[in-house]
Amino acid sequence: MLSTLFQTLIGGYVAPGDLPIIIIPLAVLVGGVWLRQMRETQPRRPDPVVDAICLAASLAALSWFLRLGGISWDRFDFNKDGTYYWSLQEAVRRGRMPFYLSVQMQGTDRYWANPEAPLGPHSFLLGFMSVNAFYMLHVLLMFAIGYVALVAWRREAGLSSFTFVTFVALFLLNGHITSHLSVGHTMWAGYFLLPWVFLTLTRAARGDPSMRNGATLALALGGMIAIGAWHIFVWSFLFVVFFCATSWPGLRFLARVSIILAAVSAFRVLPALLTFNGGASHFLEGFNSPKLMFDALAFGGKERLATGQLDYWEYETYIGSVGFVLMCLGLWPTRERESRYLNRFYLPIGVLTLLSAGRVYALTLFHLPGFSAERITTRMLVVPVLALLWLGCVRVDQVLTRHMHKRPAVAILALVGACLLVGQLLRSALWWRLPATAAPVFAHSALIERSPVDRLYWWSVWGGCAISLSAIGALGKMLLAGRQTHRGCTRGRA
Repeated sequence: MLSTLFQTLIGGYVAPGDLPIIIIPLAVLVGGVWLRQMRETQPRRPDPVVDAICLAASLAALSWFLRLGGISWDRFDFNKDGTYYWSLQEAVRRGRMPFYLSVQMQGTDRYWANPEAPLGPHSFLLGFMSVNAFYMLHVLLMFAIGYVALVAWRREAGLSSFTFVTFVALFLLNGHITSHLSVGHTMWAGYFLLPWVFLTLTRAARGDPSMRNGATLALALGGMIAIGAWHIFVWSFLFVVFFCATSWPGLRFLARVSIILAAVSAFRVLPALLTFNGGASHFLEGFNSPKLMFDALAFGGKERLATGQLDYWEYETYIGSVGFVLMCLGLWPTRERESRYLNRFYLPIGVLTLLSAGRVYALTLFHLPGFSAERITTRMLVVPVLALLWLGCVRVDQVLTRHMHKRPAVAILALVGACLLVGQLLRSALWWRLPATAAPVFAHSALIERSPVDRLYWWSVWGGCAISLSAIGALGKMLLAGRQTHRGCTRGRA
């Protein structure tokens, strides 16, 4: 009876053996945070205990989704992306620079010029662990870095713990990220850095165009480029551009961010520019109808999304019925003075939603250097959707914190809605979860040593690394000095 009731609530069949996986985290996390908030006299006060528990639960959920690293690299794009990781591992263990691959990947055999090939300061760990373990650690690390921004973003908006946990569930378990991770798009680990984009833009909207804020945004965007998440970088940078395009201070902020970004990512951008000279590609498709976009958000699943020209996971952006209501609430501009800065997000939200539809992107930005790599624009819908979900959560939270303690019906309705939402998201995650497999590993190293290395390519790699390291060192020194100055001023005023 419990199984039937739960299946009815979340809108789909769940195997009896999977019920504990769903019900236990649902009851403990959502119910526990709800009870804790009901006891709080100041529901919007930061709660480090809830933040820590939510982080632990999220990391556990990601580890469960990835089968603790038990990945079969012969499925979908895992084979292609696995080739990058095995080649990088061989380079690390042999103490070699991964200049070339023995195969053409994304139109080139140059590893450093390939915008989706993984690179990063933590790549040295491949010398001490398996590729499977490294990839899972890589995804968990990116989420943990993004979670720091989520907590800071929550404090900027004064969000209560209960609403914050609800948004984290939407961020972690929506159909977009679960489907892309499931089909082997390993570069989607860069998705988890998106909160840094939203956080820094929120601070800019509240009047913080400082070098520190701009440098933080540039480092987040540079991090996406470094780990091969070029697609996520393109969407994020477009969001930043249209966010800043409405005022001169915004344009100055954009110019500062762009200069810093060009410097910190030179080690990837210079080899790519030399190799592709702006790039050329064949555009595929965006959402071809409003109904398909609605189905992708509210229902998801192969049955409804397999009607398009693309693979159905390229449309998947499932947020559930409760999430869809939250998103719609986010469409309503705020009039309260303390929250009016949030209205700055509506222009980039509208533009990216438009670019994700039909061939709008193909007729405009697709012809710009670097942007031609974005052939499937249905993917970028997730950025405006996350922004709208955040705006919706802020609006709902303003109501909840005023009425939860005074009106039990409101509190119970909020708990039921959150349980339904998390149940729907977990049901979707169960469907997309990587399959259990004991299959042999098919991915292989394609690293080769070609001598001599093309001179211009060699200089672009080493010259780009020198520029990036110098820029990161200068930024670190500047930000550290600024932090010490700020602390000194604070003590002086005290």
